[in-house]
Amino acid sequence: MNAKKIAAASALAALCACSFALDGFVGEYKGEIRGQKGYPYDNNFEMRAQISKHKDGYKLRLIPELLKRCENELLISALKDEGGKIAIDSAGKWKLSGEISNGEIRLEGERMGKTKPVITLKKFERKSETLGAKPPKGAVALFDGSNADEWLNGRGLPPAWEITADGAWLVSKKNAANDDEKRKEQSVRTKRGFTNFTLHLEFMTPDLNQKEGQARGNSGVFIGPYETQILDSFGGEGYWNDCGAIYRILPPQVNASLPPQTWQTYDIDFQGAVFEGGKLVKRPVITVYLNGVKIQENVEIPHGTSLKQADRKNFRHPAPPYKITLQDHGDPVRFRNIWILEK
Repeated sequence: MNAKKIAAASALAALCACSFALDGFVGEYKGEIRGQKGYPYDNNFEMRAQISKHKDGYKLRLIPELLKRCENELLISALKDEGGKIAIDSAGKWKLSGEISNGEIRLEGERMGKTKPVITLKKFERKSETLGAKPPKGAVALFDGSNADEWLNGRGLPPAWEITADGAWLVSKKNAANDDEKRKEQSVRTKRGFTNFTLHLEFMTPDLNQKEGQARGNSGVFIGPYETQILDSFGGEGYWNDCGAIYRILPPQVNASLPPQTWQTYDIDFQGAVFEGGKLVKRPVITVYLNGVKIQENVEIPHGTSLKQADRKNFRHPAPPYKITLQDHGDPVRFRNIWILEK
């Protein structure tokens, strides 16, 4: 992602004005831990947390830092909202007790000698620095909220997806929920092909808290046969099939996902496969930023995604240009502000 080519927060950010009912507990929290001796908290008091929804209630994840792979200091699920408060009792290695309410987490642990761990965190909002970025000079606007003229569905027909009043593109609800072939037909693909480029798009996963795993707001960005996953992965570890993964090939370097019903950004730098005399001399290379955070850097893609292990050794990289596909996986994911700059 070339920062000079990406204009931060433009008038398109006004689209954020559309209203979605966000859960009051779900989100990220920052603050400090006091009274806990030992590395790293004897010289660094920072503490962070994420609260996400799941079908059994809420999940709390306490970690020393956001946007880095690190061990959980506390991971607890099945938390319940009781009268606007979530109570915690004797949880984790520090036997933490307290409550979550009014955008704050307040916890105390058992006394260890003269001190006891005390954690106080407040909710904050993290936004992508490229949210609402305008297409730079020379870019192709693939979707600006007005029409879908740059796209076709899997049958070569105009897409059936809905363009909403606020300029978003909503994945079609017309397909049979469990019909994979129908979903492939309803996925949308660019009319044009591209080789070396920067792709910007914004997406929003729905709040499907009754679902788990791959059923939580599933979609994907395909460049030819290569998929970068879209999924509600907020509060998770960031596995090879989570949001930001080169699907089933490489997990994101860090899970930079935001909560569902929040606009998120992908900025993808892609270099197509290189052939000389019909022979492959360089595989495709991809760098991915999720919400402004570099999660994949100069990854050489070994084969197409979603392949069975037996099929990978026989895979042949296609020559560019490649068309861009947005996947219909049966979930009402939204897209907006999609543009591409060829290099």
